[in-house]
Amino acid sequence: MSIEAIISRTIFTLEDWRQYFADRSPAEQFCQMLIPLFTYIFNIFEQIPKNNLNIDFKKMIADELIKQFSPIISPICIMEMHSLRDRNILLGKSSEERFQDFIGIISIPEHALSLIKKYSKLGDLIWGIAQQYINNISTIIARFQRDQLLISNKFFERKFLYLTKIKSLGDRHRQGQSVSLLELNDVHNNEKYSLIYKPRPLQSDSAYYQFIQWLNLKCQCQHFIPQFINKNKYGWYQFIDYRGCHSPEGINRFYYRLGSLLAICYLLLGYDIHMENVIAHGEFPVIIDLECLLRPHLADEKTQYFQPYFSVSDTLIVNG
Repeated sequence: MSIEAIISRTIFTLEDWRQYFADRSPAEQFCQMLIPLFTYIFNIFEQIPKNNLNIDFKKMIADELIKQFSPIISPICIMEMHSLRDRNILLGKSSEERFQDFIGIISIPEHALSLIKKYSKLGDLIWGIAQQYINNISTIIARFQRDQLLISNKFFERKFLYLTKIKSLGDRHRQGQSVSLLELNDVHNNEKYSLIYKPRPLQSDSAYYQFIQWLNLKCQCQHFIPQFINKNKYGWYQFIDYRGCHSPEGINRFYYRLGSLLAICYLLLGYDIHMENVIAHGEFPVIIDLECLLRPHLADEKTQYFQPYFSVSDTLIVNG
C-alpha cells in the first residue's frame, strides 16, 4: 500500500471530519488534504476488539496526526496557494475566501495526489509517519488489553476501566514511539483516571527507586516513589500530577528534596534533568525521565579539548 493508493481508493466523507478541523489554525487546515488517509487509519482501528475500549478514534487521529503533519505540509501548501493566487486561479474577493477555496481544492483527492506527486519525497514521509502511528497505537492498545488486570490491581484498586484516549507526550524515538498518556474512565461513576505508557524497559527506573527506597530508610529527607510496572520491553507508570505547596515549610522541604535529587543524579552520572522532566508534586519533586542515568564519559576527558564540554554536561541539564 502507498499513500497514493490510499488517497485515490479510500471512500470517505468530508463532513465526517469537518468538526475535527473547527477552530484549527490555518496551517492545520491544510491537513484536510489527508482526510482519505485519516479515514484509512480509522478503518484499521475500528477492527480492533472493543473490549475495555471507548475511544473516539476520529478525534484521536485528528488531534495526533494534524499535529505531526502540519509542520510538514503547511510550507508546501502555502507556497502552492500563493502560486495559484498570483495566477488568479483562486476564487474569492478576500484572502479568507481565497484560502477556503484553496482548502476546497486540495480536499479533492485528485488535486491532493497531484500535489504529493509534485514533491517526490512528500508521499514517502507522510506514509512513513502514518505507518508508525498505526503500529504504535495498535501496540499500546494490545498491551493495555493484555495487562489490564495487572494495571487495575496495581494502580486503580481493581476497578474495571475503559480506555478512552491515547495522547503522545515528548519526543519520538525508535520508529516514532513516544511516552504516552492514557485517559481512562470508570463507567459506573464516570470518574476519569490517567496512566503513563513508556515504550522502553524500566530496569533503570527500578534500580534508581530501589536506591531511593534504601536512602529513605537512612535519611530524614523522604523522597516520593511512584508506582510502576516493568514489562521488560515497555512499562506502565503512575500518573504524577502537579500539586502546589501550601506553607513556607512545605516549600522549604520541596527545595531541600530537589537539591538532594540533583546530588543523587550527579552521583549517578545523570543528565537531561530540565524543567520538563521534573514535576512538582506538592512537597515532592519527581523526576519523570530516568533513561539518562549512568552516562558514559569520553575516554580522554581531562584534556583541554574536553574541559568545556564537561563544564556544561556536569550541570545535569544537557540533553544529549
